[in-house]
Amino acid sequence: MTMIEKADLEIDECKLILANSLKRLKVVKEKISLSEEPPSVEELVDLLVEMSEVDVHLMELCASLIKMLVEVTGRLRHE
Repeated sequence: MTMIEKADLEIDECKLILANSLKRLKVVKEKISLSEEPPSVEELVDLLVEMSEVDVHLMELCASLIKMLVEVTGRLRHE
């Protein structure tokens, strides 16, 4: 698998993660707007934990993409 193919896969994974997170946030927003009661602390904590896990995963993917970019740039300079 080439670096470009790996990068494409990681970018697709980023898109999927962001889409799923957005869906989750929309569900929570609808639940809050439809409910007369505010969300429980447990619900808010669960959402924060989930979002922080998404942030970490996205940062790892970005770091991987940057590493690939540095490798490709280094190869191009030597050619």
